[in-house]
Amino acid sequence: MAGFFLPLSGGIDSASVALIVSSMCHMVVYAVGEDNDNQVLRDVRSLTRLPNYTPTDPAELCEKILVTAYMGTSNSSEETQKRSGALSRDIGSYHVNVSIG
Repeated sequence: MAGFFLPLSGGIDSASVALIVSSMCHMVVYAVGEDNDNQVLRDVRSLTRLPNYTPTDPAELCEKILVTAYMGTSNSSEETQKRSGALSRDIGSYHVNVSIG
């Protein structure tokens, strides 16, 4: 397994963590593209297990390293599910909805 898994509840705590990972993806793309940082490139290739991958888009990188999941029950609101889905689309994470009820 490579990368991160984050349950998105639709609340501020999990959203903050998702945004931190997204911010990291922006920093990696900048470091590889603008700073030509070969160590960062080697690290991202190691993490993604894609030896020829060069990240050029933060959302694309985020999809490769961050899996988010909304894990709802019968008590979960439709609003929290919508918020988690919207955030995952905005940052580019691979997202699934799972019923744990």
